[in-house]
Amino acid sequence: MNIIIAGAGKVGETLIEQLSGEDHDVVVIDRNAKLIERLVNSYDILGISGNAASYDVQMEAGVDSADVFIALTQTATSLIFSPVLLRKKQALSTQLQECATPITASSSVFSKMNWD
Repeated sequence: MNIIIAGAGKVGETLIEQLSGEDHDVVVIDRNAKLIERLVNSYDILGISGNAASYDVQMEAGVDSADVFIALTQTATSLIFSPVLLRKKQALSTQLQECATPITASSSVFSKMNWD
C-alpha cells in the first residue's frame, strides 16, 4: 500500500518502523528537516520536509496515488485541512487522524467546506 504519514513524532516513527518493515511504500511529511533526514537514513521510506496542510507538499508526497493518509501532527491546521484538501482532490480509501489536543470547531466552519 502507498501510505502517507503527516507527523514524525513518537507515534509517527512507530508507524514508520512497523509499516516500512511490512514492505509498504511509506512517505513521511514533517516540518523538521533533521528529523526527516534521520528517518530516511534509518528506514526504507521517502521523506519530505514541509507543511502537511500544503497542497504542493501533499502533491510532492504523492497523494494522487496514496491508499492511506495518516495525520499525526500537533497543529490543528494540518489535522483539519490535510484531509479537506485530500477529499477535494480524491477519495482516499482510508484517512486516519490522531489529535494530541482535542479540537473544538463550530459546525459553520465545516458546513462551508461542502463535505458530502
